[in-house]
Amino acid sequence: MKFEEEQKEIEKLKNAKLREYTVDTFKKYWTSVDDYENKEARIVNASYIVVYSVWHKRLLARIFYFEEYIKYKKIKRELFEVQRQVAGMSVKIIQRLYNSTFAGFKACTGAGEYKWNVANAKKYKIYGIIDNWNGEQVIGFTEYNDPIKYLKKSIQKYCAYECFPEKEQEHNHMFEYLLKYERHPELEMLLKMGLSNLTYDLTPIRWSKKGIDMLGITKSELCYLQAGINLRAYRKIRNECIKYKLSVKEAEKAYEIKTSKCGLDCNAKLIRYLADKHLDVGMYADYIKMKEEIGLPNENKYLYPKNFEEAHGEVLNRIKIKKSEIIARKMLEITAKAKNRCISDGIYKMIVLNSPDDLIKEGKMMHHCVGTYAEKVAKGDCLIYSVRKNEKMDEPLATIELCDKRIVQVRAAHNEVPNEEISNFVRKWESKFRLSGW
Repeated sequence: MKFEEEQKEIEKLKNAKLREYTVDTFKKYWTSVDDYENKEARIVNASYIVVYSVWHKRLLARIFYFEEYIKYKKIKRELFEVQRQVAGMSVKIIQRLYNSTFAGFKACTGAGEYKWNVANAKKYKIYGIIDNWNGEQVIGFTEYNDPIKYLKKSIQKYCAYECFPEKEQEHNHMFEYLLKYERHPELEMLLKMGLSNLTYDLTPIRWSKKGIDMLGITKSELCYLQAGINLRAYRKIRNECIKYKLSVKEAEKAYEIKTSKCGLDCNAKLIRYLADKHLDVGMYADYIKMKEEIGLPNENKYLYPKNFEEAHGEVLNRIKIKKSEIIARKMLEITAKAKNRCISDGIYKMIVLNSPDDLIKEGKMMHHCVGTYAEKVAKGDCLIYSVRKNEKMDEPLATIELCDKRIVQVRAAHNEVPNEEISNFVRKWESKFRLSGW
């Protein structure tokens, strides 16, 4: 939609007399009476409810803030419309919304006159909002009706949004995609080809071309993109894929090698070795570094050991014997004050790893390379924290590398991204101590 057209439509949207909704409309979201046995004044339930419809032949999302609370020992319910967003527009209109310090944005429920204001479509995204102080879910998000039903009645009915994986089909994602589709209807073709991953970064696509030529590849190369490798990444490894006739898994490993900054040579033997063994590139690079440190020659049995875990453990143990005493003493000195930064929320607890043995045990249990970080900690280059459950303190859930006041990385087992609960716990820690990076 052109800028001038957007401005006209926005003004119409501000003044549009749309269907009115009351708290009774959303009765199915009311909290059970049993939850009101405690008559203490408090908010009992708060939700953002999205209602979809068609407006001027486009999908319209109206967002309402619904709140239930107890005041003077009586149940009160209030409903406020806080946002209207039209598919294909780069702006939307909001009212009563404001940015809070610790919980994203919130809705103002106070009395007074509120006017619709224009906001960028990327602002005030509706998710479940988390109270950063105690980690509890205080505001939820729900869809009153099915957006696809109304999308099929709009001028964007051929956008092929249903071709996205179900896990990606979320309110904000849908409107972000529809804005892109407004500008590039060719995205329909990409989705129907199984290339939903390419819709997130449109810059590598050659829009002046048609069909597969937009991607600058041949049909035989489509398999790499359909497997989830984005176009920008594929272009980095295209020569290797063609030269070595790599499988999809091998191609993914080749990309890891090329972007790891570990200084490894991206050759066919290494690619296939790492892919066959399902090895992390960083862990292999650490192994090579340790191998060189203890003076092992560049022979195949050391470069590509049949049992990598065994070989890795052996060099690690030799390194450990060589440096353990000095490093252990320095680590204790360095980490002495780090314990003051550990927090607990009643469910999760954070501890600082203050010995080489702690790091090695963490690395083995989590299947990552933190066991090699003892020297970095001893030098004061970083601190390593571990997130545990209060009831299972011997089982690590996430490992954190902190340099000064910057969180360098947070890794779950096998170098995966931690789940939402643990991520929120880390964010609470970051906020409390004014850290950055996460």
